[in-house]
Order: sequence, then C-alpha cells, then structure tokens
Amino acid sequence: MNDSGDKNWRIRVDNETLGPFSEVEMRHWLAEHRGKRAEVQQGRSDWYPSSVILQRFKELARTGIYLRVNGQVEGPYTRPRFVQRMEQLGNAEVDAKEGNDGFWVSAKVILRELNPNQLAPPPRTTPTAPKAPSGTTPRGTPPKTPNAPPRPAVPATPKTTDSVSEKTTTPVRANCPVCKATLQVPADQLGKTIRCASCKKQIRVVGKSNSAVTPTPTQSPVIDDDVVTLGDDDFAASVPTSPRPATSVFAPLENVTPIRPVAVPRPYTPPQPAPVPNPYASPGPQNPPYYAGAQHRSSLPHPALYIIPGVLIAMYSLVMIVLSCVGLVLQTLVIANLDRGAPGLVSTSLNILITLMWVIAHGITLVGAVHMILRRNLTFARISAIVASVPCIGFPFSCLIFPVGVISCVILFMNEAKRAFRS
Repeated sequence: MNDSGDKNWRIRVDNETLGPFSEVEMRHWLAEHRGKRAEVQQGRSDWYPSSVILQRFKELARTGIYLRVNGQVEGPYTRPRFVQRMEQLGNAEVDAKEGNDGFWVSAKVILRELNPNQLAPPPRTTPTAPKAPSGTTPRGTPPKTPNAPPRPAVPATPKTTDSVSEKTTTPVRANCPVCKATLQVPADQLGKTIRCASCKKQIRVVGKSNSAVTPTPTQSPVIDDDVVTLGDDDFAASVPTSPRPATSVFAPLENVTPIRPVAVPRPYTPPQPAPVPNPYASPGPQNPPYYAGAQHRSSLPHPALYIIPGVLIAMYSLVMIVLSCVGLVLQTLVIANLDRGAPGLVSTSLNILITLMWVIAHGITLVGAVHMILRRNLTFARISAIVASVPCIGFPFSCLIFPVGVISCVILFMNEAKRAFRS
C-alpha cells in the first residue's frame, strides 16, 4: 500500500461526496463498504466506479514494486512512484522486489531496469594542470625538443567489471512450470534449486541459453521427484517496462473511458430440486394422480356432483312454477270480478305481471337443471345455478335452495366441467 499522505481522493455515494481522503483512508473506506455502489475520484480526474479502482489495486498488488527500508516493507508502488520514492531516499542501499512472488534484490537493479540512465556513473574527467606563465617552464616538465617525433597513442583497455557485475546481479524473469507464476530469479541463483513463492514447489533452474550464467558442462543432472526443472521455455522475456508518467498514482486511469460495471451471470447455478406435484390439485391430463402406486383413473368428476344439485334445483323450480300458476289463476279470477276503475285493479295487474316473470325465470331454471342432470348444455346449467343462488326469487322457498345454487356455481365454473359436459 502506498504510504502517501496526500489527501486528493474523493468518494461519491448516493450523490453525496465524501472526502478528501488519503490513499490509505480511501482503501480502508472501500474495504469497509464493499457492498455499496460508489465512485472514486483522484484529484481533478474523472469519476470511476469503485470496482475499477479495486481491480487496479489488485493488479498493483500483483505487479507493483515493494521496498524494504529499515526492516519495514513499503508498497506496492507503481513504477513512477517507485522512482520518486528512491529519489526521496537518495538512492540508498535498500531491497526491492516486483510483485508478491518476486525475490528481494537490490533496489538499484530494478531502478536500472526502469531507467538505465538513472544510476549511470559520472563521466571521468582528466585533471588539467594550471597553465604556467608565458616564458617559464613548469617544474617537473621535460624541456621540449624541437622536431621530436610524437608518441604513439596507446588504446585504452575496456573495463569489464561493471558489465560482469551487472550481468550477475540482473534478475531473470521466469515462469513456474507448476503454477505458471512469474518469478524473478537472481542471476546468481541460476543452476541452483529455488522454491516458488506461490505453490511452494522446489524448482531447479537449469539456465537460459542466452542468459549471462550457464551451468558448466561438468555438472550432472540430479533426478528428484520433488524438484521441477526449469528449462529454457519457462523463461519469460525480460523486457524492461517503460516508465509511466508520474502525474498520478494511477496514470492509465485518465486515459480510460469510465464505464459502468456490467452484471455478469453466475458461472455456476446450484441444481434446483424437482418440483413436487400438489397433492390437493385436481388431477388432469398433464397432472397425474400423486398417489403412490395408484392405477389410472378418470380425470372427469363423478356424475353425482351434477345429478344431485340438478335434481334439487329441478324439484324447486317445478314447485315454484306450480305455485306461480295457481297464483296467476286466482289473480285472474279477481280481476275478472272487478269493475272498471276499481281501486285494486292496478295492483292486481302488477302482481300478475310479477308472477308471470317468476314463472319464466323458474322455467329457465328447470330447463337448466335438466341439462345439468343430463350434462348436455353447460350454459343453461350455469344460468340455472345462478338463478337458484339468488335468494330473492321465490322467497321464502328460495332460502332453502340457495346453498345448492352456490355449490352448483362452484362445480359448474371449474375447468373439469367443460370436459364433463362435452362427453
């Protein structure tokens, strides 16, 4: 984690801006509120989803540079931040490593990979003696001989100590053949057995064909089941990464268009148990009986469910028709004995009209009840059940048939009634 004290981070949650925070405080806040949808801003850059920032932190923890100063580990740093930190330390002799799986080497080695000119030795200058006054010869200088032949130039022998030390100290990047983790193997470890920091597997470094150190021909390979040999194919290309601009700790974020995270479906869905059929559901062609070991039964309701209510409604309708007809005859005789203009003529005529309507209604009920008994016409049967369920028609006798009418309506409006009346 970068030990930066600059409070240039802000967090926006539910249109409310929090901060400013330092980088340490911002990471702690995101870790404590991991489930919230938040956006993060550094300085004057754009707002980015917290998921993008957390992903960058994961990549930084895997590929960042760690420093070990006075026994304390600092980092991970980005490469520009690492260069700045080294300048703050005055290029002191400290250890560093790249990523969690790297090996601790001198920080100057990694700094030389990032910027070869960073630690270049200053050019050597030959001290010049002060000029003597004109007309005098400095002490210790041999007198000039006229027409003396010039001395031949002696070529300077190149010094190879720096290049040899650089080759022996520059780490070599390799891939673990077991877990494929990227390792940084110091050059002095080539030809020896090392342990992978990720899978804890012992690896014998055979050496790269073009590396600085190669095993001697006299070395004989040792066969060991617990040791994995690291060959030429496992070495990764050790290409120095170009330094990033030091304007921001996360400089690449400013060149990325902010996008919203897309919900990714779960790669694994637990198996769902098989649906259990409802034991109380009426059996149908697609809903077989739930009874264990039950034989095939008819899905149609029993005919008694239609015959018994139909007989009761038919008997009620027949009785009401007979009583209504008797009432019509009596009221007709009353009207026949009344004179024109008598006060009871209008009321008696109105009673005859109402009684006639009751006779028609009970006649329809009787026809529907017959269809219910015979299961012929479902529409007439439903009309008969509806009329029988109205308590005001044929009061007070309708109160007796009212429960039968309600039960008939429930039975006739079920889905099984359509199949029963079609058969």
